[in-house]
This record gives sequence, structure tokens and C-alpha cells, in this order.
Amino acid sequence: MHSTPIRFILPIVLTATLAAQVHEARYETRAVSYDSGYLPATARPDRVLLTTVRAPGGLWLRLRFGTLTNLPQGSRLVLTATRDQAVQYFDAISLLEYRLGSAYFNGDEVGLVLEVPAGAQRARVQVDAMEIGQPDLAGIGPTTICGPTDDRQRSTDPRQGRQYPTGCSSWLINEFTVLTAGHCSATAAQQVHFNVPLSTSSGGLVLPPPQDQYPYDTATLQRLDAGVGSDWTVTTTVRNSNTRQYPGQKQGSWYALGSVPSSPTGQNIRITGYGTVSSPVSLTWQQVQKTHLGTLNTIAATSLCYATDTTGGNSGSPIIHENTGKAIGIHTHGGCTATSGCNSGTRVDRADLQASISSRTVLKSVGKWSTFGSSCAGTVGTGSLLGGGYPDLGFQPTLNVTGVRQNQIGAMFLGSSNTTWGSNSLPYDLSAIGMTGCALRTSSEVALAIGTGTGAPSLTLTIPVNLALRGLKFYAQYANADAGANLLGVVVTNGLQGLIGD
Repeated sequence: MHSTPIRFILPIVLTATLAAQVHEARYETRAVSYDSGYLPATARPDRVLLTTVRAPGGLWLRLRFGTLTNLPQGSRLVLTATRDQAVQYFDAISLLEYRLGSAYFNGDEVGLVLEVPAGAQRARVQVDAMEIGQPDLAGIGPTTICGPTDDRQRSTDPRQGRQYPTGCSSWLINEFTVLTAGHCSATAAQQVHFNVPLSTSSGGLVLPPPQDQYPYDTATLQRLDAGVGSDWTVTTTVRNSNTRQYPGQKQGSWYALGSVPSSPTGQNIRITGYGTVSSPVSLTWQQVQKTHLGTLNTIAATSLCYATDTTGGNSGSPIIHENTGKAIGIHTHGGCTATSGCNSGTRVDRADLQASISSRTVLKSVGKWSTFGSSCAGTVGTGSLLGGGYPDLGFQPTLNVTGVRQNQIGAMFLGSSNTTWGSNSLPYDLSAIGMTGCALRTSSEVALAIGTGTGAPSLTLTIPVNLALRGLKFYAQYANADAGANLLGVVVTNGLQGLIGD
């Protein structure tokens, strides 16, 4: 492996009062007085057991670090929950991105360890507060089941998360942007949690591990909380401190936004989210993901009304147009009863909401790979070049070759263009030098000798944290010896483009 830097009025009369559908977690904040002081530099890497923070009887813990906390380059703060051994890692950058707050840990005890590289100066950890989860005494929240029974089914849509601790539903529209209800964002200390596990048999919430928790980037948060049809939030998240991925990268998908139909006739609405439950529904489904399909009843200028089951905690759920599979609104309010009414939400095509989405989604970028051109065949088949990981600032993505002849000499070419190299246009046909069917597809400002080995050579790139590189494109192609493949005995792969994200 090699490394190189490089609430309008509804048009119908409802028999139930419209209610915002949140179900906020209860917790208390307690002061903590822990300060490691500045730790002395050592001549060797060290793993320092700092302290264990306890809140006996707490359902969960979240730690708040003091502003004197200092994590030198190469150091890492490791938090481990005693109950389930869930682990979170912080370096200086991710701790700032999390606004000096940890993930939410199940249980009442979290241990802190600091990993310090040799010679690190002025390493220090300060904990000045903790948030402690309390038993839920608030009931199950507004229940607006459309008909006599709760017909929701368990679901596991990866595009959706549970907003915590407010107790709402949030959903992805790209790698890092989420939508939810405006009344769900009264505080800045919100996170969105994915892959939420079942609750306990008594309905106690269980938190996912830290690698599935993402704080909101509150500097990007925009919202409107003015009633039915005027209730929305758009925000982005920060990268996860463990995986250094945005949620959409890890979850692998997000919702596409669609057009609101012109008539409700024949249209069906699915609501998927994290609503509460009551008997006879299993309490293990308490505020875990569930879904239900109902009819679209009315379409107004800025709102939609539908006979789809919801409860407290469903606020923020996507209004999914089942006919197209696309999201056309944000669920916000309940209005159904066992005999009449409908639940409602904000249309996604509101001009102010659309403007906010457009302005938020350009604030961050995610590195991407794309292949171009074709490989030329060798004696053992046709090789390929693909990217691994994400070409983002501070990351170490890989260039991975497969399908080439083993134990041959080879080279990876890296360049700044796939259209020109010097006075030559690209791609450049290599048939004239005996490489029939092969083409040079990238400029080659850098060439690194990398043998084929077992037939799957790779190259690791180190992308520095330099904002000037954001949005930069680079190109790669691999060549290797392969006697008998053509007159020259050399073959090349397809080209690969990398787009550097932030």
C-alpha cells in the first residue's frame, strides 16, 4: 500500500383539535467538576485513564466538555459506556464540530481515556456538565389514529432518523441535509439518530451507538414555526466523530422530493416516522420507526391533509406520495379521530422552504468518484480502476485496481486533466505504439511505480485539510506490463475522476 499527499384555515371542518406531534425526552443537566490539567509530554505514546463519569439511575448520559479541553494533533479522546460498551472517538476537529458535547450513551456511566502521541504538548480534558436521561412521565403524546385501530407497521427505512432529545422524526434529502418540522427545533442541542433499535419491553427508549448519531450543524439551521402549512426546518449535520462520514454516506440513500398532485383523487400518502405507541401495540415499538399508508384527503395552498395514522413523535416525518415514492411534504400536526378528520403537514413546494433547501445544500460538499472511458483487455481479462472511501479533506481514500495480471511491473498515473496533456488532446489513442484498443485518458503529472502483486494493486492518497482544495478534480489511470496482450505488452485501465469534498 502506498501513500501520497495530494396554520392556514383548513378547507374542511375537523372534529379533532390540531396538535403538534412531538414527544420530548426528559432529562436534567448537572454540573461536573473534572479537569485533568495539562498532561506532561511523554517520550512514547501513552493511553491515559482519565475518569469515569457516573449518574446513578440515569437512563442515559451525555457529557459536556469545558472550553479548556485541548487535544493536540494525533491525540484521541475515547468515551466508553459501561452498559453496552458503545464507544465514541474525538479529535480536536470533531469535538469542535460536536460543540463540545458527546453522543448520547445508554446507561449511567461513561469512562474517559485519552490517547496521547509521544511528545504531545498541553493535552487536557475538562468535563463541566452532563445531561442525564429521566423516566418518561409525559404519556404517549398526541394520538391521532385515523380509525379505530393503530395500523402502523414496523419499518427500517435507512433514510430516516429520530430527532433527539426533542422526540421528532427527521429525514435525509442528500448526504448531509435533513428536513423536519419547525416546531421540532426549539433548542440547538438536537441530534438525528439512525438505525434506532427496539425499545425495552416497558417502552424505554434505547439509543443507537455513537456511530449512528449526528449533531445538527446549527449554523445552517433555518425554520418556520407558524402553524399548519407553515411549519418546516431545514438543517445540515456535521460528520460523525467515529466514522467521519455524513449520515447519507453511511446510510447510503436519501429521499427525492416530488411534485404535489393536482387532485387528491386516487392518491395515497405514506407516513414513516418515530411515533409513540400504546396497548395493544407492543411497547418495544415505542418511538422506533413505523409506517402506514392512507388516502390523501385534501390539497391546500401550503398544506396537505391525509387519513394516515400518526402519534406524538411523528412530527417531521416525510409525507411520501406512494404513487411516485417521492416526498412531497413534512408531517406536522394531528387531526384524525377514530371516526373522522385527517392529519396534516406542510407542502414541500413552499417557496420559502424551497429557497432554504437550495441555500443549505450548497454549504457542504462530499467527495465523489466517477469512472470514464474503458480499459483495454489483457491476457487474464480486463482490469478496472475504482475509488475507495471518500476523497474529502483530511481523508485517506484509495485507488483500487482489479483484474490485472499478477506479478508484473505497473504504474499509477495521476493528473489534473482528462481532456489535455501538454499539446495533446485526451483521450489519446495508443494503437500507434503497439497498444491496440488502448487509450491514455489522463494527464500524468505524477507517476508512481506500483507492481500488480496478486492482481489487485492499490494506492492510498492523503488529502490535506486545505480549503483551497475543496471542489478540485483529479484524475487517475493505471498501466501494467502484460506480455501477449498486444504488440507492446502493456495494458491500461479505465480513467477515474476524484472530486474533493470538504
